[in-house]
Formats: sequence, structure tokens, C-alpha cells
Amino acid sequence: RLHSDFYTKNAFSPRVGLVYQPSKNISLFTSYTNSFELNTARDTFNNILQPSVLDPYEAGFKTNLFKSLLSVNVTAYLIDNNNAIQSYPNLSASDARREAGGQTRSKGIELDLVSKNIHGFNIIGGYSYNDTRYRKSTLYVSGSKILYTPNHTANLNLYYAVPQKFVLKGLNAGVGVFYVGD
Repeated sequence: RLHSDFYTKNAFSPRVGLVYQPSKNISLFTSYTNSFELNTARDTFNNILQPSVLDPYEAGFKTNLFKSLLSVNVTAYLIDNNNAIQSYPNLSASDARREAGGQTRSKGIELDLVSKNIHGFNIIGGYSYNDTRYRKSTLYVSGSKILYTPNHTANLNLYYAVPQKFVLKGLNAGVGVFYVGD
């Protein structure tokens, strides 16, 4: 016999954002979203865990430089997870049971750079600083860093598109590097 759990829940997920453009090349923005993330994990009593409730806030700006050849986006964010899921202590790594363990907070900043096509080349790059910690937990010390969440990530990609006037027109090639640290 196949066992399935069916249930219905209602949720209200407000979203609000504001964009202000003080000049042609600069946009300032801020936003807030309340959302949820379904959890398919089960607890020790085989019950499906409640959804994680997320509250992300962000603010930043976007600008175009050098006659719009380069687009720069800077965003600061704070994300609260109010029902973080974690493993039970002292279980084997293959044990899938979980518990709703408390609250986490991620805060950081992101920088994105995108160039327009310059002689067939496009450059896309980014950097992110992220600090994710437990605010409240049944397993971990409040304020401690969450394992396997890097503080620094960066990427740089270079693409080339063969111009339309050549035989290989439409051919695109790219190379990229990605960094994860701390």
C-alpha cells in the first residue's frame, strides 16, 4: 500500500519594492519579500516539517558607465530564515530525519559587472560577501557561523562572439573562473 500525506495550508506572501531613478544612468532600489520554502524532510515521528519562512530585505543601486558600455549593480541584503531545517544530533550522515531548528540570518553585499559587446567581447563578473549565522538553534550556539557557507565568492567570465561578417558568424566561445573562499 502506498502512503501519501496530503494537506492544505494557506499563506500570505507580501512583496514590496521601490525604484527611484535620480538620473538617466543611476537607479536606486529597495525591496522586501516574505516567502516560504517547502520542506519535504520528515522528523523522527515521520511528520513532514513545516515550511521555512523567509524575510529577505535588499537595497542597492545600478548604474551605467562609459556611455553604457559597463553596467554596475551593488546590492546589500539581509535574509532571515525563521524555521531553519537541520539534522538531528548523533545521527549517521545517511539518516534523512530533520528538525525545525530555529532561526538563521544571512547578510552581505553583492557586486555585479556586465559589459556590452566590445569588438565581439563581453565580460561578466561578480563578487559577493556573505555572513550566515544561527540566531537561535536547538543544536548550535546562537551567533555561530553555519558550516559550508562561504564568506567570499567571485566570478569572472569572458565571452567572444564571431562577428556577422565572418564565415564562423554566430559562433560563441567563453571562459570563466569562479572563486569560493572562507
